Amino acid sequence: MTRLLSQVLLLVLVNYVSIFLIFIMFELSIRFGLVSMESIDTAADLFKLYSLHAYTTFFICALFSLSFLFLKSYWRYVFLLAPLVVPPAYGLFFLMHQSV
Repeated sequence: MTRLLSQVLLLVLVNYVSIFLIFIMFELSIRFGLVSMESIDTAADLFKLYSLHAYTTFFICALFSLSFLFLKSYWRYVFLLAPLVVPPAYGLFFLMHQSV
């Protein structure tokens, strides 16, 4: 029972941290100059689009991460880490191609 509880807590923790990675990636893209802050309206519209795309990707990866509880091979860790890797990478790709 404690093993199942620890696995569920790990799953919740990974998904919780990955939610904040979406905001951290947008902030880092501002700091490194990927997003231009010359016009606040343009930056706000870009953030709306970025949030929509990043959260959609996050929810799909969160569903994949549920398989961590059911798989027994090393693939369970790949699916567990999907919300930590895929949404920030996709968000960075999205920001690089939108803010040209």
